[in-house]
Amino acid sequence: MRDPCKKFLYIDKDGNPVYKNKIKYNTKAEAREKANELNSQEHVIHQLSPYLCPKCHKWHIGRSSVETIRYNKN
Repeated sequence: MRDPCKKFLYIDKDGNPVYKNKIKYNTKAEAREKANELNSQEHVIHQLSPYLCPKCHKWHIGRSSVETIRYNKN
């Protein structure tokens, strides 16, 4: 089973997956605040949302299935 506290980055030259630890937030409010900050950036395609981790019981933020649509009107 995949570790919900780690984010997949890439496969190294030996074929091994490389992960990094996800940031842990103590409260949903903290995670929501950071998600809102990141969602306001221009390059964001998928909205980020907080979720409670079943492993560490802290809050992480991750991509939701909702796409952010932005149009450039020139």
